[in-house]
Formats: sequence, structure tokens, C-alpha cells
Amino acid sequence: ICEVELMGGWPLIFYLYGSMEIIFLICFYLMITDHPSDNRWLTKEEMIFLESSHEQTERKRKLSSIPWRSIFTSPAVYACLSCNFTFAFASSLNLNFLPTFFKEELSLPLSSNGLYTMFPFLSQLFFKNLFALSADYLKRSGRLTPTQTVKLFQAFGSFGSALAHVGLAFLPSCDRAWIALVCGFIFGLSFSSGVCGFFTCMMTVAPSYAGTITSICMIFGQIGNALAPNTVSFVTLMVPPPPPFRVIFMIGGSGTSPLPLHFPLFFILS
Repeated sequence: ICEVELMGGWPLIFYLYGSMEIIFLICFYLMITDHPSDNRWLTKEEMIFLESSHEQTERKRKLSSIPWRSIFTSPAVYACLSCNFTFAFASSLNLNFLPTFFKEELSLPLSSNGLYTMFPFLSQLFFKNLFALSADYLKRSGRLTPTQTVKLFQAFGSFGSALAHVGLAFLPSCDRAWIALVCGFIFGLSFSSGVCGFFTCMMTVAPSYAGTITSICMIFGQIGNALAPNTVSFVTLMVPPPPPFRVIFMIGGSGTSPLPLHFPLFFILS
């Protein structure tokens, strides 16, 4: 988009995404209501189902308070916290650092830079849905228990993400930039597997308190998101030029992200 002449290229990007957000807000305002009974888009059957489910949830909530002690002494919860932190760290690292890597290390033009940066996240649109269907099939058919299914997908997500980062650290070059695209694809594939791993575990480890546990896990995820760019800045400051791309990707792959920290913890404790 930045290379087209319409509106100067760069400004068009902001106008485009700003317009999309406005359209979303209009649709949200027209379609979302506070209560199912106020929503004109629901069928009668859907409204009855939602209201009955809400009443059951409210009754359960009134009968018990949140068991904070049990939550903060649960090994499975700490496994989920660790996974949230490291996966968020890896995702934020790629989102913020890949464009610089493609520009300065691989000398990609701006148009290719955008495609290469987008590819890991674009692949997640497909594989998250595919893995979700696969996980449901494994559990529904009785081939694996819910715990075994979660651990299987988490193992794939952890090792695959680590492999993608190590590959980015050592394999791509200016004349082999396509390898970075393959590594990005592997990361998107592996990261998608985590949805059926630790993310599912957050929902199922204590279903009655899924909202509370998820909120706590998201806090750790935001800490990981915040630390990733600061880690890049720190490494760049401490290591002399040129930018230490290899060091940063090794941190993402084996230092504080997927493989060594959260996979053993998740596999043993959950």
C-alpha cells in the first residue's frame, strides 16, 4: 500500500485501518446488546439458551467464592502462567523485530518486508482452526484424554517455536531470504498449536473460575509483551554493531522463550 500513489501511499495505510475500525465500531454498536432479550438478531431458541445458561452460571457463582489459595498453589496454574509469558514474549519479539531483521540483515525491499512479516501471523488464521478441529476429534474419539491432548499440542508448539527461532538465527541470508519465510511459517504453525495447549488448559483447569485464571494468565502475557522489545533494546545496547540478530533470535528460541522454560513445567505439572 505504501508504494501506491493514492493519498501519498503511507497516509493511505492509516486511513484504511482507521476506516476499518470505524466500520467495526458501527457494526458493534448495531449488533451488540447488554442482554440476550434485547438483541433483535438472535432467534428465540438462541435467546432461551443464552438466558438459561446465564442463570445457571449466576447460581453457581453465588454458591461459592473464588478459591484464591487453591489457585495460587496449583502447579497447573503456574504452568499456564509460564506458557502465557513465554508465548507472548515470542510473539511480541517477532512482531516488533522481524521487520528490522528483514530490512537490515536480508536487505528486503519494503513490499517484500511487509509480506515476510505478515506471513507467520497470516498462517495462524488457518492452523488455529485446523488444530482446534483436530484436538476436538482426538478427545471426542477417545484416542487421547483431554490432558494428553493438551500436552501433545503444547509439545509441538514449544519445540516448533524454538526450532523456528533457531532457524532464523542461523539459516537466512541475502541470497536465501526464502528460508526466513519458511521459518516464519514454522513459527505460525507452532504458535497456533498453543491454542490447543496452554490456552485450552486455562479454560479447563478449573472451568468454574476460568475467567479469573485467564485474567491472571493474561497479566503475565502482557508482561511478556512488554519485556520483548525492551530485551531487544538492551541486547542492542550491550552488543556492538551490527545489530545482534542471532543473539536476539536465540533468546527468543532458547533463552527465555518457548523451549527451556515452560514446556518441561507444563508437561510435568499440568
